[in-house]
Amino acid sequence: MLQNILFIGATGMLGKPVAKILVEQGFEVTAMVRNPEKAAKVLPDDIALLQGDLSDFKTIERAIVGHDAIYLNLSVNPNDTKKAFHTEKQGLSNLLLALKHSGIQRIFYLSSLLQFYQTDWWVLQMKKEALKKLIRSGIPITVFYPSTFMETLDQKLLVGNYIILIGQSKHPMYWIAAEDYAVQVANAIKLGDLHSENMEFTIQGREAYTLQEAAHIFKKYTNKNLKVITLPWLLMKPLRFLHPQLAYGVQLSNALNNYQEQFNAAETWELLGQPEVSLESYAKNQDANWQS
Repeated sequence: MLQNILFIGATGMLGKPVAKILVEQGFEVTAMVRNPEKAAKVLPDDIALLQGDLSDFKTIERAIVGHDAIYLNLSVNPNDTKKAFHTEKQGLSNLLLALKHSGIQRIFYLSSLLQFYQTDWWVLQMKKEALKKLIRSGIPITVFYPSTFMETLDQKLLVGNYIILIGQSKHPMYWIAAEDYAVQVANAIKLGDLHSENMEFTIQGREAYTLQEAAHIFKKYTNKNLKVITLPWLLMKPLRFLHPQLAYGVQLSNALNNYQEQFNAAETWELLGQPEVSLESYAKNQDANWQS
């Protein structure tokens, strides 16, 4: 039974909800974090904290001892360049090397539906290479391919009272709340006990909206005086060379605007449960949090 989970990437926007649900459902969770003192302020008390870093092979070796499975929530720092150290590239290689003679029975990996978008952007290319590495490792893997998370609206795109978008979104996305995804992760871990093969799950919500539509729904159901601003793509495109973070935002917006997402989550819903949070209820809940 997969019970003792080593969580790498627990303190981020998508890590915290998953960590919370795993603890609530009775899993023994250890988070490998760079700064345990900071992590203790945002993670549940029941999560054990272990100082470590994917750039430090010795801390990886210590962290994996006594665990049945690993949950990976790795991402690129928008301020980093292609040549920087990346957890999803060099860090993942270090981890897989440490796992060669370990007792880890399965790896759970958060990817993205955008990795299927045809682009030469190095960030999405790196996600594709990461998946290839995981498959070649020989350790059974469970991969999650999520659509756009509702948390993106208020935690990534909201600046002050402005939801800032770049370019026009051409296709709807099946927005999902991180708390619904977290429940599906917990169910996938339980399901992993029954299977030895690799597993893949498309993670999508019930409602499909373009970025602009989702932003206006979020604005409508909060009491904050929010404004939605769409910056022209042609204006922003040349500016991506000025700073890595700007380049990241422009490239990500281009992928989100142009990827033609199809609904493929029926099997996920059947095996891992159906999402419950609507964009309207998410917005109202965030508004209540702001008011408290």
